[in-house]
Amino acid sequence: RDMQIQVYEGNINNPPVIESKDYICVVAGDSICDTIIARDVDNNTITLTATGDPISSDFDSWFQQLNGSPGEKKGVFQWNTNCSNIRKQTYSVVFKAVDNNSSVPLANMKTLLIKVIGPQVENLNCYSTSNHISLSWDANVCNNAVGYNIYRKINSTHFQHDSCETGIPVGLGYEKIAYVDSWSTNTYTDYDVLQGLEYCYRICAVWEDNTALLEGYASDEICCSLKRGI
Repeated sequence: RDMQIQVYEGNINNPPVIESKDYICVVAGDSICDTIIARDVDNNTITLTATGDPISSDFDSWFQQLNGSPGEKKGVFQWNTNCSNIRKQTYSVVFKAVDNNSSVPLANMKTLLIKVIGPQVENLNCYSTSNHISLSWDANVCNNAVGYNIYRKINSTHFQHDSCETGIPVGLGYEKIAYVDSWSTNTYTDYDVLQGLEYCYRICAVWEDNTALLEGYASDEICCSLKRGI
């Protein structure tokens, strides 16, 4: 491919500057509504556009350029995510701002990365007898989950994931004790328990992305101890 490069003497024009987030994490089923702003110090009129994976007929998403004034242009990017959007790789949306300078029109681009994460397991409960602890939970709202990872530790640990944190951090001391390989299976019985200890559990739903298994947000913690007696 041939490329032509035109070099001009400086200070003719300045490119627009785009103001937007760099990274967004969203739970599948929630919506993103982000305002993008482009500014031009030379007060040129700006054209603002967007391209990328989510901006296509396969996604419930769109980008709308709003009315602006010389030197400023706004646009709104909206995406109504769903469970089929969960994947390991981030999605990329590229915003492009072009000014209309009569001498040297200039452009600028900025990329927004979006991570769609699986919802957390809800309503985790436990029931204990003298020799085992039974867990139950609601099947994940995303029925394309392939199973659940079950984690356990002795004694309670406060943990609240942030918007981009999936699974359970290693440093919390939880041990993965089982994997339930069905979305609709929402019970598990733990027989590897002893009297006098408090056992605390968290569960993560799991999704499949090609050969990779992806965990969603960790559930809230539930704790149980064995009942006294035989």
